[in-house]
Amino acid sequence: PHLKLWIMYSDFQRDRMEWIEGPFENLDADPIESYVTKIFDSTVKLRKDLKQYSGPFKIVSQLYDDIRQFQEEIPVIKALASRAMRHHHWEQLAAEMGRDDVVPEEGTTTMEHYFQIGIKDHIAVVLNISIVAEKQFGLENALKAMKREWNPIEFECIRYDFGHATSPDPEKLSFSYIIRGIDDVVALLDDHLVKVQTMRASPFIKAGDLEK
Repeated sequence: PHLKLWIMYSDFQRDRMEWIEGPFENLDADPIESYVTKIFDSTVKLRKDLKQYSGPFKIVSQLYDDIRQFQEEIPVIKALASRAMRHHHWEQLAAEMGRDDVVPEEGTTTMEHYFQIGIKDHIAVVLNISIVAEKQFGLENALKAMKREWNPIEFECIRYDFGHATSPDPEKLSFSYIIRGIDDVVALLDDHLVKVQTMRASPFIKAGDLEK
């Protein structure tokens, strides 16, 4: 357990530094949360195993406290690092905080920057904006999925003769083209109309808020 403790302690301190001080655009919150949960569970077990060793127990207790503290930061990390956050969401957050250094800049912005400007003091605002962003992101994905459903659809046009089709006079011959086998097309169209009507009723649909 002693070796495991030192490996866990070293790995967590290294990873936390990378998450906090590394490029903000590299953050992937879900794997971070899963990893932290796993290492926290292991730390709880190690505290029991090393309770009789004063030195290692002090170290594992420090690791336990560090992880607990970082777990409190995960909600804001998940909210900010969400793929659903668009530029207008960041601008809204900047306006709510009354700052002009909130919108992330690739290669320079870090989570440490957000902690330094007091992002945790605005956690309610951050979470609310993130929730709206996630809802809108879901609508965007639903629209994209509907577009993809039309990709394999093919319209088969056939010639349809009518009027005096048997007349030898070409001027009396009439024909047009019709689409054959439209049952699947109509069914898909009806399904999408229902979905679009439901989307239009969503409070998260606003002009310019969804990516085309």
